[in-house]
Amino acid sequence: MNEDLKKDYDRSVEFWDKNYLSPEIAKSKDYTVKEDRYLFVDKILRLVLMSDEEWTSLLSEYFTVTKLDHFSWPGEETETRRLFFLQNE
Repeated sequence: MNEDLKKDYDRSVEFWDKNYLSPEIAKSKDYTVKEDRYLFVDKILRLVLMSDEEWTSLLSEYFTVTKLDHFSWPGEETETRRLFFLQNE
């Protein structure tokens, strides 16, 4: 691996988050939502409902958030999935 690329790789992190789902929509799908934030499916925690700003604030305690992209998988109409680009401080 190129040494310059390796240096960037060693200190960069990408954090991918499933799409944001409002508590109201989650409840309408019969998911269990506790404290309007924690989504459970079959008693297993599957998602923590947080906005872009909340995730950025949380991640900023440990990393520098260099970029936030929104994207969708093929077949999805809207770009609601998030990809945070993080750099170690």
